[in-house]
Amino acid sequence: MFGAGGGTSSYREAEETDLIILWGSNARETHPIFFHHVLRGVRNGARLIAIDPRRTSSAEWADVWLGLDVGSDIAMANAMARVIIHNDLIAGDFIARATTGFIRSDRSSARRRRTVDRITARRTVRTTRRPLPRTARTTTRTSSGRS
Repeated sequence: MFGAGGGTSSYREAEETDLIILWGSNARETHPIFFHHVLRGVRNGARLIAIDPRRTSSAEWADVWLGLDVGSDIAMANAMARVIIHNDLIAGDFIARATTGFIRSDRSSARRRRTVDRITARRTVRTTRRPLPRTARTTTRTSSGRS
């Protein structure tokens, strides 16, 4: 055996969450059983975000598709982390339990934000009018496609 596949979230999480992020994952084609549970979550009211340079068949089901430029994933991840920290959306108990050396920093600048915008190209192709939930119940599915 050269490796084993495994999901980054459970079926139950996908069905019971408020926000599902598919990052570099075309789950509809590569993990159809998991995607069935994603659609259950969407029917239960979850919002779906697809982050991928390609407009995949999974992105067709998403409320938001972020068609990032290839190689800009890290800039986007750092920008998302900054927003989470800046807006005090962090899970402090988890950070204390599961990390070391976490330093909270509010250092930001318009120049940094412009750099992230340029690197990621911030191309949101399709959105709905429903606002994204502010929730602790979020699940993210990633695949090896992240750069």
